[in-house]
Amino acid sequence: MRVADLSRGDLGLRWLGGSQASLDRPVTGTTTVDLRDPGRYVAVGHLVLTGLAWRRDADDSPAFVASVEAAGACALAVGEGLLGEVPADVVAAAEAVGLPVFAVPAETAFHRVNAFVDAAVGPRDDTVQRLLAALAAGRGLPEVVGGLPGVRVLSATGRLLAGGALTEDDVDVLFALAPPGRPVGEGPAPWRLVADGLPEVTLTALAGVLALHRRLPENPAAPSGTVLGVGAEELDLVLDALADGPHAVVDGVVLTQDVALLERRLHRTGRPLVVGVSRPVDDPAEAVAGARRALRAARSRPGLVVEHDRDTGGVEDLLRSVPAEERRRFAERVLAGVLDDPDLLLTLRTLLREGRSPTRTAALLHVHQNTVRYRLSRVESLLDRDLRDVDDVVDLQVALRLLDRS
Repeated sequence: MRVADLSRGDLGLRWLGGSQASLDRPVTGTTTVDLRDPGRYVAVGHLVLTGLAWRRDADDSPAFVASVEAAGACALAVGEGLLGEVPADVVAAAEAVGLPVFAVPAETAFHRVNAFVDAAVGPRDDTVQRLLAALAAGRGLPEVVGGLPGVRVLSATGRLLAGGALTEDDVDVLFALAPPGRPVGEGPAPWRLVADGLPEVTLTALAGVLALHRRLPENPAAPSGTVLGVGAEELDLVLDALADGPHAVVDGVVLTQDVALLERRLHRTGRPLVVGVSRPVDDPAEAVAGARRALRAARSRPGLVVEHDRDTGGVEDLLRSVPAEERRRFAERVLAGVLDDPDLLLTLRTLLREGRSPTRTAALLHVHQNTVRYRLSRVESLLDRDLRDVDDVVDLQVALRLLDRS
């Protein structure tokens, strides 16, 4: 049974909020509770029914809902008998943590909802209780899943999280046609529950246990020494692929010491991704800059692209030996007079890119040549530079390139 099924019976339950994706969550049972801190009484995957006896005012809603969500509930159903409606603050608190929320009409008794869910879920075996007990005892995922023959849990990029051993070649076979098994969790990097021969109710309960386990915070060790920076527009998948070893996120770039499996694992997702990888460096700031350079280069190519930062044979290779902060300060010093004027900065960029030709610059900017000459005169005045002087032009070109890469 899924959360979406709750509004399809004759109970009159109305969906009030939550993401469309959350409607696919499994429902493993029901819990009726009106305590202010109900979390310890809520089972994983349960629909929580409440009559709002815990609510004194709107300030109580966030704490109640957070406790329900943290316990692993699949959804919240709020009775309208006490207040005649579901308060907006309860709906807002549920939506803030991604918990689906339903209104239960005053004429619908909670025991009818319990019976409806029990009938839909069907008979349970003791596997469900063992899974929940193992999770409550704080056991690790491999131990929780280990007692279920033929069950494996894989990450979105094919890392084996629990179950019998698999080689990377074995995982490639599993992902060859499409991601295998049942997705667990929302977003771009769901886990995959792969199992054969288990009853549907057990699979549903296990999916609920795994969904709760996904919420537990992870604290990976940070890399030290030589690192590589990895940048991507979908960073969640990169983090998934690199989660086996030490890593950290700095300014939106993942720092790691091993990217050997990165491309192989990203291929398994079947998604068109662009990823930039820096060269190995000792300075994290340089790793971030290198990953961003490679990411810009990768964006011009279709499909899954892992682009590595390379020597260009240009001045940038030389400038990499200068600390990133020094490079940024140089660019800002040279260009300080025009950084706050987009028209002057664009005109300067275009002029230098077009071989200092005012005619081509005016044509590209769709302005009169006199406008270009006026702007360039302002640039020279504000920067105290001569655009006919080779040394000044070199300084400006280097500063602009450093500005783009800072």
